Amino acid sequence: MSFVESNRQQIVGATWTQVLRRESLIFAASAILLAPVILLYGSHYWNAYRSGVHPTGFIQYDMPYYMANARQHFDDGKFSLLYSNPFSPLKESPKIYFQPITLVTAIVLYSCQPDPGTLFVVMGAVFGIVAVRISILLFDQLYGLETLSNKLTLICFVWSAGTFAAWGALRCMVKMPWSFESVMHPDPFDGWWFLNLGRNFCYPTESLYHAMSLGCVVLLIKKRFVLAMVCLAVLAASHPFTGTQFILIVATWMSIECLYVRNPEVPLKALVTTVLIATLHFAYYLLYLPSHQEHVELVSQWTLDWSMKANVMVPAYGIVAALALWRARTPELTRRMLSKDFNRLLLVFFFVSFLLANHEFAITPHQPLHFTRGYIWVPLFLLGAPTLIAIFDRLISMRRLGPLLVGSLMIVMVLDNAVWFAWQMRSQTGFQLEPDERTALEYLSTLPENRQIVSDSHRIGYFATVYTEHLAWHSHASNTPQRYRRVQEASAYLAHDTVPAQMDQGNAVIVLSKSNDRFNEIRDLHRTAAWPSPRYENPSFLVIALDDEPR
Repeated sequence: MSFVESNRQQIVGATWTQVLRRESLIFAASAILLAPVILLYGSHYWNAYRSGVHPTGFIQYDMPYYMANARQHFDDGKFSLLYSNPFSPLKESPKIYFQPITLVTAIVLYSCQPDPGTLFVVMGAVFGIVAVRISILLFDQLYGLETLSNKLTLICFVWSAGTFAAWGALRCMVKMPWSFESVMHPDPFDGWWFLNLGRNFCYPTESLYHAMSLGCVVLLIKKRFVLAMVCLAVLAASHPFTGTQFILIVATWMSIECLYVRNPEVPLKALVTTVLIATLHFAYYLLYLPSHQEHVELVSQWTLDWSMKANVMVPAYGIVAALALWRARTPELTRRMLSKDFNRLLLVFFFVSFLLANHEFAITPHQPLHFTRGYIWVPLFLLGAPTLIAIFDRLISMRRLGPLLVGSLMIVMVLDNAVWFAWQMRSQTGFQLEPDERTALEYLSTLPENRQIVSDSHRIGYFATVYTEHLAWHSHASNTPQRYRRVQEASAYLAHDTVPAQMDQGNAVIVLSKSNDRFNEIRDLHRTAAWPSPRYENPSFLVIALDDEPR
């Protein structure tokens, strides 16, 4: 009998009281395992408090994007099931997008009126704990948690990583100055692509996607196909990259099980349902959205060769790949491993994720790194987990050196993430609003909605889409349609009073930053152009609403 089968029998035989007590303990353990993420956000708020600025709760550039999307569901105070691109400067931007989490967030934002960043952090805490709980469930389903070795391996599953820090430290000893950046080089984009599992939990939306994706894997292992299909459908509606990835993983595995292995436990109707979900998913993303020109403009900006090279893959996946390969070191061990359908699922999980993360070799690259997010690392770790459990068993059995060796191995396994979190906390990562930025945004929020904000401050343009009901002529770096053109148009408008063709000048609001070297020149130009007097001014910003009477 496999561990999966025996575990299933133990759960069925438990009373509700036992299950509730066990779940309470596991959720408490999940919260404890989330401690590095809690410390990261805590440092964001603490550093802001010490510096006298306002912490937004957004610790990475793209995080405000999700709250800006949510606001669009109630654009003009009217609810819409679909939302438009909040970073388009045009009020006529088509309402064509839908994601379940964005809809739920919009309802909370509209009904409760919380601070967007605070809501994002609370969502992150909830999603993070749930994602860790599902990670524990997945590991427990496969290998159990009865022994100390299994518990230590679970901690490694959540928080171990690669060898970037170890190799970086050696490199710094030889030829580079010591710094966090040097030590963690070349972890892509300063480690924010989350090549291992645990680091994803510091990003609220990624926590949710991982909860759904790993939950889908758990349900497939437990042969709960109806729920697995529901989970897959929600995931497919939630994210284009992760949805595509898991549709292909599930479809490939079910095709192997139904058509090649002839596994009677995997029903053909589940494969048919997966194909139906895939059809709807690809019809939406490949047919419906490209029928709108504004979306086509965005896709052209997303077509980027963000890919992994060997100097990234080896330190990122070397440890977990070695553990998995050791488990399958002989033909007999490989055959025994692949005789279990859940191991075949993990192998498909790895190969599909690896191929998608390297798709630049076959087709035009569309940010291949989007298919990493720990999804290569997770199946490799789980395939190699019995090897790591055996290593811990052996070390624990050594009475004298055992504790020292176990501790040393744990340090090696979690070193990358320990260094990364220390780096982020020290660098005071995230957006913090200066007092003048905050008061300027508060003033803008009092103006009638859907004004076109034109500013020489990128931060004002970006945060106006989050904290106000207005549009910005240019805001998010990747999601403003024709961004470079919009930046040039704004510069020409402010510097030379050249009105962009698509601008409704009577609806425009100008926000000038006094830190701009050309502030006095721009202000004097528009005095001669008979612009209205400033409606609002603070030590850092000047706001002019062009629907006012000229001076």
